[in-house]
Order: sequence, then C-alpha cells, then structure tokens
Amino acid sequence: MGTEIRTPTRVNVYIDGFNFYYAAFVGTQGKPGRYSEFKWLDLRSYVKAVLGSTFDVGEIRYFSTRVKPSTGDPEKHLRQDAYFRALGAHAGVDIHADGQFRKRHKRGRLIEPGSPPSIVQVEVLEEKGADVNLASWLVYEACQDAFDAAVVVSDDSDLIGPVRMVQDRLHKDVFVIHLRNRRSSFAHAAKYVYRGDKSHFFVKNQLPDVIDLPNGQMVRRPSAW
Repeated sequence: MGTEIRTPTRVNVYIDGFNFYYAAFVGTQGKPGRYSEFKWLDLRSYVKAVLGSTFDVGEIRYFSTRVKPSTGDPEKHLRQDAYFRALGAHAGVDIHADGQFRKRHKRGRLIEPGSPPSIVQVEVLEEKGADVNLASWLVYEACQDAFDAAVVVSDDSDLIGPVRMVQDRLHKDVFVIHLRNRRSSFAHAAKYVYRGDKSHFFVKNQLPDVIDLPNGQMVRRPSAW
C-alpha cells in the first residue's frame, strides 16, 4: 500500500491583538519585552511557523483597538496604522480595530506597602470590545462551517467559554497559541496549546521594510521599530 497523503487541516486564525502585543513586546513595569525589536511581524508567516505544515491557514483576523497619540508618545497611532496597513496588504490579515479604551478607577492593596495608607486608588486604562468581537467571529464562522478547526492567539481566560462552545456544541477543534511564561489558561479547554514564544518565530518572520499598497502608495517600517 502507498503512503496516505493527509490533507492539511483548514484553519482560520483569531488574534487577540493587545494580549499578543503585551505578551511579546512589553516587559515588566512597561520596559521593552523579549521581542520588542521585532514588532514589524508578519503574522501570517509567524502563525504558519508555529503551527507547522499540518495546517492550511485561511482567514486571519486581528482584533484590536486604535490607539491615540499621547504626550509621551505622540506618534504611536501612526506606527500602529502603518502596521495595520502593512498586515492587510502583505499578509492578507483582516483588521478589526473597533474596540474602545475606557478609563476607570480601581482600589487595591499595595503589594509592598510602606507608610500608610496601604489601600490606594489608581486610574487604569482598559481595552473593551476586542475580546467580544473575537469571540463573536469565532462562534459565527464555526456556525458557517468556515473552517475545519480554529486557532486562537491569546491567553485571555475570558475566551475559554467561546472556545469550549465551539468545540463542545459546534464540534470544531480549537487550537491555541500563547506566549506567556506560564501555563496557558486554555490548558484544559483547547484541543492543543502551542508555544509561540520561541525567538526564531519572531526573527525569521518580519515584514518587508517597504510594502506596496493597493492604492499605489507605499508603507514603510517605522524607524522606531
């Protein structure tokens, strides 16, 4: 008998943009992360490198929120916009950037309290909507039979429910790529968890420095990246 040729599993990919960004590019206390020099990442080739040849990668959806310029970094929105346009033109990534940032006050106990008070109130900026959008598209496209299996790039435990629903109710396997240096939140929820935090995944899968856009213009890698 001849060797059976197995057709690669048809997958769609759903990326939790800010979860991925902070896991890969931002270190403790806001310092540069492990792969901060490689933000100009080709997400399609990155995902293919992590998953290997047993998967046929179809749609890639990137869920995020558009940032605004700040006093400390007045050009960060320009870098983000350049990256989004580059991903769409070169890697065929669908950008879903209709989340929102909201400020709110939280009270908590200081981990290393000095002089009183040990309970403090701080202002935090939280991203809202991107994870809900990801979950919605994941469930919707599973219902539409848009893939044989799904790949979720995140370690946000809020997505465990949708992942289990797609597997248990819609009978589609869900694989997860995570980068945190700890056990994945999806260890008992996903079909399998891939570690996406190996350095060569980032070094070898960068976008070209200059990319032609469909409108005839070009987008360049920001000098700060």
